[in-house]
Amino acid sequence: MRTLATERACIVCNQEASETEPPFAIPFENLLSEISAALHCHYVDAEAAGVPWDSEEGWYMGPPTYRTDEVVREICDGAFTDDVSGELIEKAADAFPYDIVWTDAGDADELDGLWEHFAETVQSRSRFIVVADSDMAHRSRVPPGPAAFLDRLAAYVDGQLDLIDDLEPGAAFYRGRLMDSPWALERERTALQSPPPKRATANRMSPAGIPMFYASPDPQTAIAEIAGHGPQPYALLGTFRSTAPLRLLDLTRKPAFPSYFDEGRHAELGLARFLRSFVRSITEPVIPDGRQHIVYTPTQVITEYLRWMPEPPIDGIALPSAQTGGKTYVLFFDGSAFTDADRKTLSPSAPFPGAVPQRLPPVFTLAKEDIHVYQVERHYEGVPFQ
Repeated sequence: MRTLATERACIVCNQEASETEPPFAIPFENLLSEISAALHCHYVDAEAAGVPWDSEEGWYMGPPTYRTDEVVREICDGAFTDDVSGELIEKAADAFPYDIVWTDAGDADELDGLWEHFAETVQSRSRFIVVADSDMAHRSRVPPGPAAFLDRLAAYVDGQLDLIDDLEPGAAFYRGRLMDSPWALERERTALQSPPPKRATANRMSPAGIPMFYASPDPQTAIAEIAGHGPQPYALLGTFRSTAPLRLLDLTRKPAFPSYFDEGRHAELGLARFLRSFVRSITEPVIPDGRQHIVYTPTQVITEYLRWMPEPPIDGIALPSAQTGGKTYVLFFDGSAFTDADRKTLSPSAPFPGAVPQRLPPVFTLAKEDIHVYQVERHYEGVPFQ
């Protein structure tokens, strides 16, 4: 940037150079020009883009919208040193009109559209037939779209966005089960591991009949995750410990954002920006009104894809807890992956004939002293009836 400097005074730090010293600052207008180019590359005027306006509620409907100061801060985040960043971003935001409401453009908007089409298709049109788009000419009756979105997910497990978490052996995973009294359920370790297929119920990330290991990295999140499943006042909680390295896709981690000013990485930036809205949509609370199994379908398909397709494979996904905002896990292991602390299998059941073995030996142990009973405290709030 020194070669671009033409000014001897800085409007942020108020330093000045003498006439004999070389210029050390760039014109503020040049910086605004770069910010404006990045802004118009990644965002568009919501009104000009035709985003629907709800005149009764007084807001835009559909895709997310942002104020001018929000998009300027997003673009400039990390671009300047800490000592001048706040004041410089504020000056830059003040230079743009505040009466424009912005919405996403480019890859993020494209991916939002792919995600919406994917969710609609697997919920109401085709759930089990997913073919590559290149095969569509020969299968004209098959609804297009799901494969296009699933293929884009590969970018999140290739390591470039820094979303892969490698856990060393010995990591702790907490998993609980509700019960009516502290003595109603014997402290059997088999009650806490992944259920057998015939008892595996439908969850947000897995359909009925396909066992997975839902767990959390701390006891309070584990209890919060199960507290809404029933009214029982107690929880049996086990601390499972891994015996092998685990490779997880961590969707709680802020992706490694390329600079908005790096034109060569705009596609990668679009993927990173889309991840925020995607994670928000797959973790928002679901009302158990009988349609929750349909609402769960898109995330179940995605989980199935991520379980079997990435190369190298991943062992599970870390998600933001819908209850606490903390981290929680869905791990791709059934009952054959568990032993007690003496390396004796907890479950005598074997995988069904022809099943692909997940990992041998099992990768989770649970010692008797790591099983505890908690009293569950639920907190509710009300509002005055109008």
